[in-house]
Amino acid sequence: MAKQSYPSVDENHFSVTIAQIRIAWIRSILEMKETLSEKMIALSLGLPEFTILTSIPGIGELSAALIISEVGDIHRFSKANKMNAYIGIDIRTYQSGTLQKRERINKRGNARARMIFFFVVRNMLKTQKTAPNYIVDYYYKMRRQPFNKRDKFAIIACMNKLLKIIHFLVNKEKMYDYTKSPRS
Repeated sequence: MAKQSYPSVDENHFSVTIAQIRIAWIRSILEMKETLSEKMIALSLGLPEFTILTSIPGIGELSAALIISEVGDIHRFSKANKMNAYIGIDIRTYQSGTLQKRERINKRGNARARMIFFFVVRNMLKTQKTAPNYIVDYYYKMRRQPFNKRDKFAIIACMNKLLKIIHFLVNKEKMYDYTKSPRS
């Protein structure tokens, strides 16, 4: 495209130089991001949680390393609900007499971990054709009648379900198996 286009400025113009500097800066940031991702994966490879997390369809090596880096040791949570509270997707209700407001997530937890799990569930929905996944089945169950939940509400419910599955698998030291997962 560059060869076929007609330039509006000559090649020595300052705006061309600024564009070249910004492109070089973006390339260096992308290279740095790639090396940091490789280092995170290399540090996580020795952990047993890493292999358990990567056994779940939709969680790749980088996602597993990010989950381990943000959540930390999953064994420190005695229940999956405590992990939900740490991430900030536990439900907050407001009641006063007969007034009851709509339930929302708390959002008091780790925002980066919440974002990682949100994108992990989105990735599971994108890669649903490659491998069967219980989380994807649960998402479409929440979207159908009689629940008929909105997209973000269904994703938060899937995040909750994914956290419970991860907590169970890591504490029992088992790999994910779609045939053994409950389908309700």
